[in-house]
Amino acid sequence: MLLCNKKVGETDFSEYTSVFIPYCTQDIHFGDNKETSYGVQHVGAHNIFGTLQWIFENFPNPESIFITGCSAGATPLPVLYDLINTHYNKEGGDNSVNIDVVADSSVFLTPVSFMKNYLSTWNIGTILDKIDFDFEAYRFNESFPYEVLDHVLARSKKTDDIGYVSHDADGISLYYYKIMSEGISGLFGRDRELSSAEQDMYKMSKVTPSSHRKMNDEDDPVLNQWWQQMNNSMTLAESTHINFDSFVMEGDGHCSFGLNVPLEYEGFKDWLANLLDEDEVNAGEDKAEVDNPTTESTLTGTTLTTSNANISPTTNASVVDTTPIGSETNDISAAAGQVSSSICILLMCFLLSWKLLISHK
Repeated sequence: MLLCNKKVGETDFSEYTSVFIPYCTQDIHFGDNKETSYGVQHVGAHNIFGTLQWIFENFPNPESIFITGCSAGATPLPVLYDLINTHYNKEGGDNSVNIDVVADSSVFLTPVSFMKNYLSTWNIGTILDKIDFDFEAYRFNESFPYEVLDHVLARSKKTDDIGYVSHDADGISLYYYKIMSEGISGLFGRDRELSSAEQDMYKMSKVTPSSHRKMNDEDDPVLNQWWQQMNNSMTLAESTHINFDSFVMEGDGHCSFGLNVPLEYEGFKDWLANLLDEDEVNAGEDKAEVDNPTTESTLTGTTLTTSNANISPTTNASVVDTTPIGSETNDISAAAGQVSSSICILLMCFLLSWKLLISHK
């Protein structure tokens, strides 16, 4: 089922070196805070930098790179892309390394209540500084996720493509959207007041798959709000950047592993093959300029507006690395001479907690 065992178009992923980046740091791979009152060491960003250092040392001249991730592993992919692209293009000018990204079922939206009350616990400003993003300007603004995506796309090579895949009634993403909006006592850094069983009961009472089959379900205004904001974000990105595209599936599904859910959906392989094509475009020109000079796509307050129509569905977990970000060392780099261009490195974790980075040398 997995992408790393498939050929999509002219791209044979079975010839790629596969690197999994698992996590248990509860910070969407962005955290830089090991001192919390509730015992979780949010050091996801350190794990990212440690892994990237190993990749950079062992693959100094890769032919192409493909990055994908599921759910919490999909959310930080624009930032991961920027870090990788900046490294391989650090000398300035064009570079032959082609980098493509597919974010699968990203928990994309970030309600203001979550940003004001809980996001600071992760200390994500450290990693965002590495991509020159002004986090302070958007730290209490619901447009924050889109602004990060827009910032990265503006800095990207226009021959690199970034794609987002989602169901139009994703129950898991909607669940997180609800609890980030409404809150659940005991989650996101407060003292635990609900048992696991009680939390599961709350989840079942608020979000059930059968209630989210239709994206225009009049009985669930929160679903409608979630989908409209997601749709507006994707449409705005598509209308503004020539190298961004999205693929929407009907229903309440969510990702599970290595793009295997969308790979079973009609039309996805063709969409992915097209994204992977190394087509030439005019670097430096955005999509609004190329396709429609009069298109107006704006972000007003916390509401995304666009002239386009709606998108149709079409390392060891017990060891925490707290070395200052950017100065990581990695013991396994000594094995560089033993790394084959066809080796497959798989570090697996649980649902909602992995990111797959496939590097082709």
